[in-house]
Amino acid sequence: FFSSSYDPIMLLIATVVARLLKNLGSTLLFKLWGKHKGGVLWLDVSDDKGPSVRYSHGVAVVNQGMLVTHGYYYSHPTNKAMWLDDMWWFSFEKEKWYKVPNDGEKPSPRYRGTAVMHDSAVYFFGGEDGGHPYSRTYVWGAHFDEVWKFERNKWSLIPVGMRPPALQSHSAIVIGDSMVVFGGLIADGKSDQVNSVVRDSDMVWVFDFKSYEWQSADPPDPQAAVPPARRSHTAVALGGRMLVFGGFTKDPQHPNLNDLWSFDPSSNEWFEITYEKHEGPRPRGAHAAAANKDTNIMYVFGGADCKIGCKCMDDLWQFDVSTGEWKEIYSPKTSVPNNRHFHSMVLSDEGKMYVFGGESYKPYKYFNDVWKMDVMALGSRYTGNRTKTKPEPFRLFPRLPVKPPFVTDPEFVPSATLLPFSAPVRIMMGVFCIIATAVAVGMFCNKKRGPKAPRFRSEHYHTA
Repeated sequence: FFSSSYDPIMLLIATVVARLLKNLGSTLLFKLWGKHKGGVLWLDVSDDKGPSVRYSHGVAVVNQGMLVTHGYYYSHPTNKAMWLDDMWWFSFEKEKWYKVPNDGEKPSPRYRGTAVMHDSAVYFFGGEDGGHPYSRTYVWGAHFDEVWKFERNKWSLIPVGMRPPALQSHSAIVIGDSMVVFGGLIADGKSDQVNSVVRDSDMVWVFDFKSYEWQSADPPDPQAAVPPARRSHTAVALGGRMLVFGGFTKDPQHPNLNDLWSFDPSSNEWFEITYEKHEGPRPRGAHAAAANKDTNIMYVFGGADCKIGCKCMDDLWQFDVSTGEWKEIYSPKTSVPNNRHFHSMVLSDEGKMYVFGGESYKPYKYFNDVWKMDVMALGSRYTGNRTKTKPEPFRLFPRLPVKPPFVTDPEFVPSATLLPFSAPVRIMMGVFCIIATAVAVGMFCNKKRGPKAPRFRSEHYHTA
C-alpha cells in the first residue's frame, strides 16, 4: 500500500533495522543463553564427489591438503561391515576431493590406525580389522603392529625388529625425526586365541624415521607420575613436546577423561597440566584435536561421553599453552557440524581448521562431510570466559612474544563487557528503541506527504 516514492524510505529503514537486529542477535542473544556466544561460523565445504562415509580413519596434512586413508562404517542396507583401504586427498585451496591411486601392495582394510606425515612420506601404523574373536565380523590378525610408508603413490611395508605390541585407538605425532606413539588398546596373545585379553596401554613408543627402529620411552624414575592407561584420546605436538588430552578408560568409575599431560621426548618425563576440571572441556573420548605451532594453541572438537551409553558432542575448545587457559569457542547452532565422535580434524598453514567424517550414536549415522573454520580470524568476543590453570606447570613452554589474535584484551569478560545490566532487560530495551525509531520515522514521512488513496498496480493482475 506504499507509493513508489515512499518505498525506498521504508526499504532503507527496514534494512537498517534488520542489520541492527542481526548484530544484536549474534552478540547478545547468543550470550544470554550462553551456549553459542557469537557469530563464529563453521562452513560446510563438502564435495559430493569425495570418499564414502567413514570413521576412525587415518588423516594427515599433505601438500596443503588433507589426506584420508582407511576407516570403517556399517552398511545397514546390506547388513555388512565395511572395512576400507581407499585413500583420498582434499585440497584446501579448491575445496575438492581427489582419489589417490594406491594400487599394489598396501595395508589391508582396517580402522583405528594412525597416519602421520614426515618429509615427503606418510606413515601408517596399527589399527584393527575385526575386533574380538567372538565378534561375527572377526578376521584373523585383527590388531596390527605394522608400519607402512606411502610415497610417490606407492605403499611399502617397513621391516622392523623389536616393535610395540599390536595397537589400535592409540595416538601418534611427529616430533623431529621421530613418531611418538602413546596409549591405545593392546590385544594380549594371538588374536586367534579364545582367551585373548584386550586392555588399555600407558606406554610410549618412539619410531625413528631414519633408522626404522622402535624404542620404548620409559620414564627415568619408575615412581614418577604418568597418565592413566587410555584409548581414543588425542595427542598434538607443541613446543617439542607431546600434549595428551582425554580419552576412554576401562575404569568403571572414570570411563571418560579430561586430564591434560605433557610428555618431553628428550627426557621421557611426563608432567600433568592441572586445571579445574569443571571449567574446562567435559570428560570425553573419541574427540579430535589439532594444534597451531605458531600460536601454541591446541583445539579440541566433539567426542563422546560414554559413561552410560554414549552422548556425542559438538563443542569446540582451545587451550593456550603459553598462558595455561581453556576457552570455549561459540558458534550459532545452525552453523555447527553434527554431534559426532571418531572423526578427524586438521589445521592448515593458513589457520583454517577442517573436520571430516565420524559417527553419531543412536541413531547410528556416519558422515563424510567436511567443515571449515577460520580460527585465525576469530576475535576475543567469540570465545567464552577464560579458565586459568595453576601457574606452575606452564613454565614448560616459553610465552609467545605476541599474543594470539583472539586474545587481544587480557581483562575481557563477555558478560561484563556487553551485558552490564540484566541481559533480558538490555535486549528488550534495544529492540523497543529500534522499533520505536522506525515507527517514528515512518509516521513523520507519511505525515509530510499527507493522506493518499490506496493504489493498485494493474500489472499484478490478469484475466483469463
